[in-house]
Amino acid sequence: MTTLSINADEQTRTQTSSLNDITVTPAQDPTLGRIWQLRAVQVLPQPRESVFPFFANAHNLEKLTPSFLKFQVLTPKPIEMKSGAEIRYQLKVRGIPIKWKTSILD
Repeated sequence: MTTLSINADEQTRTQTSSLNDITVTPAQDPTLGRIWQLRAVQVLPQPRESVFPFFANAHNLEKLTPSFLKFQVLTPKPIEMKSGAEIRYQLKVRGIPIKWKTSILD
């Protein structure tokens, strides 16, 4: 079962289910203006050793993303997947480019 909750002032949106957890909050840096931070946790019911090789290659996201979104990994290869790594991406939604950065944390 998946639930979506939005607090009274709409500053935090949270979606939870048995396999994932998504939170959207305003960016902590007030100089960024109307920037939101998306935090997502996805649980795969498999041993880490069996799924990590696929997800350790950021360019595999291109295989998972629908082609009409024109998804691109902007960070040059090779990308070492480790704590502290930063990966930049771009896609298009209705022709509008959207860029973001993913930071890998422990």
